[in-house]
Amino acid sequence: MIDAPGGAGGAGTGRSGGSGGTTTTTTSTTSSSSTTSTTTTPLPPELSMGRIEGWLESYEYLSLEQDVPVLSKTSIPVSGLVTFWSIASVDSQRGYFYGDNYETLVAHATDVGHVSAITDASAYVYEDWSVGPMGLGEIAIVAHPSTARYLAFRFDDIYPPDDPNSPYEAYADVTWYLSIGGDFSGFAGY
Repeated sequence: MIDAPGGAGGAGTGRSGGSGGTTTTTTSTTSSSSTTSTTTTPLPPELSMGRIEGWLESYEYLSLEQDVPVLSKTSIPVSGLVTFWSIASVDSQRGYFYGDNYETLVAHATDVGHVSAITDASAYVYEDWSVGPMGLGEIAIVAHPSTARYLAFRFDDIYPPDDPNSPYEAYADVTWYLSIGGDFSGFAGY
């Protein structure tokens, strides 16, 4: 299930082994949304964050719909910010992030320990296809320059396939941070 501001939702997938499912938890400052953060300081309106649990590699695409990340297996958007991830074949605790169209760019923020250290996401060197391999806790930035939307992702956990010879059966838990404009410093303390 995908939880989003205002109660929007969608279908998810089960994680291998029969437990879990795809879940997105969103923190936002709109009056109609619920806050999942334990801090009392609300995020500025140009920032939002959440968590995706059980994101299936390569077959679930993430796009932005009204500034809310949405996962889809059936309809791959042809424009806007679109990304997906895949597990690294040489290390099951590392993965890649991809931009899936000519409008989406990706960068690996190797110089920061927390997303709040990124004050100008446009200053990074972006690739038009992929970045990685990235380990747990590392940050990727997925950019849509024409709308100044920047999504930062942190791998929290990667679940390799039960059968290493089965492609596209890995799942990841990630935390996402959306910045309109590219300044992530407001996420300090989150």
